[in-house]
Amino acid sequence: MTKTPMERQYEALKAEANDALLFFRVGEFYEMFHEDAQKASEILDIALTSRNKNAENPTPMCGVPVKSAERYIAKLTQAGQKIAIAEQVSDPSLPGIVERKIISLITPGTTLSDHILEAKKNNIIASIYHETNISCAALADISTGEIEIYIDEHIDEIQRFLCKKQVVEIVFTPQSFSEFSKSFSYFSGVTTRFFIPENPTEFLQKFFGVKTLKGFGIEQNIIIQKSLSLLLAYLQETQKTPLVHFSTLKKYEKNQSMHMDPSTISNLEIFTGTDGHVKHGLLHCIDNTKTAMGGRLMYQYFLNPLQDKEMIENRLDMTEWLLKNPNFLQDIENILKNISDIERIVGKIAMKKANPQDAIRLSASLDAIKNYIPMLLDIPEESPWKSWADEIIQTMS
Repeated sequence: MTKTPMERQYEALKAEANDALLFFRVGEFYEMFHEDAQKASEILDIALTSRNKNAENPTPMCGVPVKSAERYIAKLTQAGQKIAIAEQVSDPSLPGIVERKIISLITPGTTLSDHILEAKKNNIIASIYHETNISCAALADISTGEIEIYIDEHIDEIQRFLCKKQVVEIVFTPQSFSEFSKSFSYFSGVTTRFFIPENPTEFLQKFFGVKTLKGFGIEQNIIIQKSLSLLLAYLQETQKTPLVHFSTLKKYEKNQSMHMDPSTISNLEIFTGTDGHVKHGLLHCIDNTKTAMGGRLMYQYFLNPLQDKEMIENRLDMTEWLLKNPNFLQDIENILKNISDIERIVGKIAMKKANPQDAIRLSASLDAIKNYIPMLLDIPEESPWKSWADEIIQTMS
């Protein structure tokens, strides 16, 4: 049977999408065909129809309106699916077939959907690279631009660390995919094959817009460079745009925080109660943060309790100073109530996925932050908040 030009176009884009469901734009609908349609219709609970109904083997198909696609995509990613968006990139009124291209790949670890992201919790994607006697995991939250590096001699420790972080997607090289993805038996999220750039050092220098990686402290560590470039190359490929909001990275220091495995976290009921409900966990009971950014920071504090005495005492000193200055604390709380999730708004802007409402929220937040400056200038020299205040003032200026 002779295939139409659109059928050939679909097959080429489906091959490019690989294991992702292909959302193929046709007018005001995203259409899916064959196995993609069968899988999507079952997950989304939408009607499965067919093309060429009179043919011997009709083609299964289903579709969703473009205007409401976000909530359908959210439901699919929550079910562990990847979605490739194939948009019309030429004028449909012109003669001939409409040109289409995959403009983005949405996965559980790369989604920016407000229907999925929890305001006070990071959405983590990770990559793993292993060499003899050493393993490295690079973790990132694409919505905020945060990157963290964890190195360990034992792959089992890497597994436990990623489990504790509640990673939703792990990227492996094709060579290590079969070896490691099977050993990660605990992992219920998405696994993905991707490649390490041919020259990780040059890739990272170009990605961060720097001439040397010395400022990141990884210029001599090729295993970190390989793991990090694997992850960032994947994120760049899925988003089809520069990720300029990624600018810094931190290394997980085991000697600074207490090690807690997932079973310990569960038994202590830190994030959920014995019934599994978040509202019955310790964090929910004491989290009075006023912003989503503060909530995510609080989450990290609970996930990684300090064990360095000096750092603990410094945090206690900062808390004590606020309690002794209740008027200052109240003023800060009132300002924070008017600040939106700047980290994620900036992330959307960087990836050209922001909407007018995001711009309005960002403008209002910046206006609120301006009220910080006079208060920060009044913080006395002996206050444990002084260095933090000076840093904020310098950033704002």
